Amino acid sequence: MISADPLIQRRSPTGQVTGLDACPAQGSEQMPESKIAAPFSGVLFTPKAETNRKPRSAEDPHRKPAGASMTLLELASCASAGSAIEPDGSMRLQTHVKSADLIDFAKKHGPLIAREPASCVNLCAQGRLQSIEESTSLWASAALTANIATLAAELASGALPMRNAQKILAGLSHWRLQANEGKSFELYLISRPTSASYAHWLGAPCFIRREVIGERIGYAFLLGNETGYPPSTLEIALALFAEEPAASDFSVLMRAFDLSIETGAQLAEEASAATGKRNAVPTQPERPGDHTLTETELSFNEEDRPILGLLCRTLAVAHMNDIQVDVFSTDESTGPFVFGSYLSWLWYDFSLGIGQARIHYCARCGKGFSTAGHRGIEKRYCSDRCREAAHNERTAQSKAWARRLFLQKEMSIDAIRKRLFAHEQKTTGSERIKKWLSSWPDLKHALDEDIQSKGWGSPLLARCRKEELDLDKLLSAKRKKELAELKKEKEGPHK
Repeated sequence: MISADPLIQRRSPTGQVTGLDACPAQGSEQMPESKIAAPFSGVLFTPKAETNRKPRSAEDPHRKPAGASMTLLELASCASAGSAIEPDGSMRLQTHVKSADLIDFAKKHGPLIAREPASCVNLCAQGRLQSIEESTSLWASAALTANIATLAAELASGALPMRNAQKILAGLSHWRLQANEGKSFELYLISRPTSASYAHWLGAPCFIRREVIGERIGYAFLLGNETGYPPSTLEIALALFAEEPAASDFSVLMRAFDLSIETGAQLAEEASAATGKRNAVPTQPERPGDHTLTETELSFNEEDRPILGLLCRTLAVAHMNDIQVDVFSTDESTGPFVFGSYLSWLWYDFSLGIGQARIHYCARCGKGFSTAGHRGIEKRYCSDRCREAAHNERTAQSKAWARRLFLQKEMSIDAIRKRLFAHEQKTTGSERIKKWLSSWPDLKHALDEDIQSKGWGSPLLARCRKEELDLDKLLSAKRKKELAELKKEKEGPHK
């Protein structure tokens, strides 16, 4: 249940705390599993000046009822993970977080949670908000977890090949575990470095959901944040059984997780309750011989796509712990739900589009975006800003190439047009190239030097005239004056 929220007046129905400026907090912080310290310790949010504040509806980009906006993809693009080979040949998970992109996201959308203890909320004596600070590691954890879901959704939908699943989702593994009692089950694991505050906000370690997948029954858990577990690690574990597991099967599973007896018993009881039966779960250590588990690593194939769908749904459900039901809510963007944090909204919104997820990556910045429901020409860019920037970059590249071909390769404008703008009408492409050449300072200088050394019989000048370039722009004031005097001399005897 959501606790009392001192920011309720500032929070939109989607959990956003609006009217805030964002900037990097002073200091530095070690990023999870990284040898490089982040250039700032966190993200600091402060209230905007009243004159700069926009209406609440204008600040919340999600106040629209039409489908999922999939903003989580933007957060997921702020981080990535890969595998690095150690000197001894072993593989090590290596993460990369784009600090600048996190700050851009924060400036655009505001705090992720804005709630104690995950965030540091400072209020003045009168109860007015002074600042909100969220740690860099919390933001990095959120981005890395979102990145898992984004890639898992693509693998589950068939957009990415399963043969590359472990390369696409670094650290993903698939095992068959055989207990000495003769029982066996499959286990899918993936982990990411995380902050303790983020794992605590998720409630890890905990049981998340039970789901029937074909002829198998899946149980999903979040692990980590417990004594004996690797520090600052969040692990998603999916256990697949051929039949409904008994209490003893859960006990074997908890042994595989290497949890404490108390935690294992708690998680096993939660999972057992999902079957509709509260079977008693052993809380005492088994006999030494009972601890034997044979582990066999398995590869990935097409049959594993539904499991990655379960992985995606597991993460979505785990992040929806800040949601309350309000049947009297009239907000079109959230329906009967009230969100206590923006991060919960992001995952809820993402879950609406998981089934029809069509994730593309921006051809310019690489950020992921959803094309679900889009018709017509395939989108290549995540935003108008990137589309316009890409257009400007292509234009600059074409301009530089056209100028080089004219001056260095001595190609005609028509030949340049055929190479660069063969799909356009002749007049349109030619006029564009003429404009680029006529305004080029380098050509102006080259022309001046050619006239200086070869006189008015300059071959470059002859080419510029033949191609109908704008000599009024290309000739310097000195050359224009000389040309005018030369013209007078030629016209003199005829007068």
